[in-house]
Amino acid sequence: MVLRGAGPLRAGAVPLRRIAGLAEAENLPFAASRPHGSTFDAHRLPHFAHDRGCQQAVLAAAYRAHFGGERSIFDAGALAAIAADAGLDPDAARSILAGDAHGEDVRADERHARELGITGVPYYVADGRLAVPGCQPTGLRDPISCTCRTLVQKHLQKLCAYRRL
Repeated sequence: MVLRGAGPLRAGAVPLRRIAGLAEAENLPFAASRPHGSTFDAHRLPHFAHDRGCQQAVLAAAYRAHFGGERSIFDAGALAAIAADAGLDPDAARSILAGDAHGEDVRADERHARELGITGVPYYVADGRLAVPGCQPTGLRDPISCTCRTLVQKHLQKLCAYRRL
């Protein structure tokens, strides 16, 4: 998971307008103008949450906070509040964030993301090797299944063409 700030709407006008439109169509909050900064600690928090069985809740709370403009994700206090929103002990989250726990996990995620060509979020990774952007057009409810289906179809087409040779 690589959480990078997208910048104000004018910085990437076409992609951000598309994303804003998709969010609006789904009644999801999206703040094009939001704070920017290092997301390293914001990436450590889901690793901490994973150990406690609530990683998805932390990711959802972090996405709402950042992309919805609810609050910053760039300081320990805000991240502790996000942890609390997801059902974690905010003091335990602050304690983790005060040290370097899960830093190596984040660096490993960053290396893996670069290998897959991922440069932003949301992104979904299936089987550790299939990267699918999370911002898909309205109506595409299962981007991983759709992409897998497309890849299988392309593979079958190549296989059939090969057999015809």
